[in-house]
Amino acid sequence: MRKDFAAKVRKPSKKVNKGKPKKKTAPRKKTGPSFHGPSFSAGTILGAIIVFLMAYVPEIFIDNSSILDNIENSAKKPEPKIEITFPTILKESQVPVDTTLYKVTPKSSDDNSLGSDFLYQAASFRDPLDAQKLRAKLLLNNLKADIKIKTLNKVKWHRVLVGPFEDKDSADKAILKLRELSVPAIQVTNN
Repeated sequence: MRKDFAAKVRKPSKKVNKGKPKKKTAPRKKTGPSFHGPSFSAGTILGAIIVFLMAYVPEIFIDNSSILDNIENSAKKPEPKIEITFPTILKESQVPVDTTLYKVTPKSSDDNSLGSDFLYQAASFRDPLDAQKLRAKLLLNNLKADIKIKTLNKVKWHRVLVGPFEDKDSADKAILKLRELSVPAIQVTNN
């Protein structure tokens, strides 16, 4: 019959050694010295000889006399003076330029079908104080503003007008500024 040794649990032995106590031993010392003076001195001398040979042996085998002659000759020649003539050339000469490319073309009447001036209405108020407040706000933001009174159905309306602007670019800039100020504007004819 076979035995199952894996299932067997080991029990610690209860034997107690009541003999002499074991002596503690000191750790072993290294047998050789850690620093050896003659070896260090020999390595230092050998390294110095190698460095010396690496520095001066190539000069012994290579002929540098032609290179040294070239260096000596170049040192004897005077250096050329550098003259900066650009400012004098610029003052004394004129540059021909074709200015026909930069001429401003006159505006044609087809550019603006509504007229030559752009005029925008920012708001319309019954109370003249409200119109004055908006006009002041627009003037403080560098916009040309004016108040015109118009009567519709027997009621006086105080219209705050921005402009007139002579070209489309300045009118577009004014519209952008009005949008930044959250002021709606509509284009009106200059009457």
